[in-house]
Amino acid sequence: MPVLELLLTAFDTIRANKVRAFLTTLGVFIGVLSVILLVALGEGAKQYLSDTFAGLGSNLLQILPGKKESAGMNAFPAATTHKLTREDELAIARRAYTVDGVVGVVFGGATVRHQNRVRDTIILGAGSRLLEIHDMHIETGQMVSEEDVDARRRYAILGKTIVDELYGVENPLGKTMKISGTEFQVIGVLEHKGQSLGFDFDDMVVIPHTTSMDLFGLDALTKLEVRARDKADIQAATDDVTEILKARHGGQVDFTVISQDDMLATVNGIMATMTLVLLFIASIGL
Repeated sequence: MPVLELLLTAFDTIRANKVRAFLTTLGVFIGVLSVILLVALGEGAKQYLSDTFAGLGSNLLQILPGKKESAGMNAFPAATTHKLTREDELAIARRAYTVDGVVGVVFGGATVRHQNRVRDTIILGAGSRLLEIHDMHIETGQMVSEEDVDARRRYAILGKTIVDELYGVENPLGKTMKISGTEFQVIGVLEHKGQSLGFDFDDMVVIPHTTSMDLFGLDALTKLEVRARDKADIQAATDDVTEILKARHGGQVDFTVISQDDMLATVNGIMATMTLVLLFIASIGL
């Protein structure tokens, strides 16, 4: 049968069954559109996560207490031989030449108060390099110094939300506030940064990490954050940090070093699996 005759027969069949032809076309259209949208959403989510990690600071390494053999974001084992300390932080800063900055971090939650205003928030204990490593800035006042950290001074730097909630239009610099009942002096206010990966940088208070350990009754840091000098130096920085801490911890690698690429690869793996599942569902409709 000639091709032209086949086409004419097909058109006649479509005209004779308009509803069936319309529904068939609609089904194909919806199926193809679903596949295209899901692929686009998956790629967009990957790009968003990549940009979000970059916004947290470039070339970052996270050093967590305890050894976890497989790479990933969750590395909090129940028991460790050695904890991460202020001395570990200083040793990396002095001896790791591939490292551009290191900061000890302590996380905690507490109630903050100014006069009759109260708010529950995140308390971030940190050293002087925190803002530089995470590409954050002071709007007014100053960041804690290494001298403040060593002296365990009760200084506080506030996020914008904390300023709005506790002080309103009042200038908080030089004023006092209470964190878990302990009095602190406000020495700085952070520029607005917003949320990233579920963490609100505006709704937190930064204090020296040595002071935070006293406040929360801790004897070690939650983690160390290290910035490599360059993207190409990340592996070299990982090796340097590992050797320095291994020597300090009696030859044991009882800690985990995680790079941004490791964290992003874990998240991308999850996103890829979800995309495949959604594509399978969309293919059924197609």
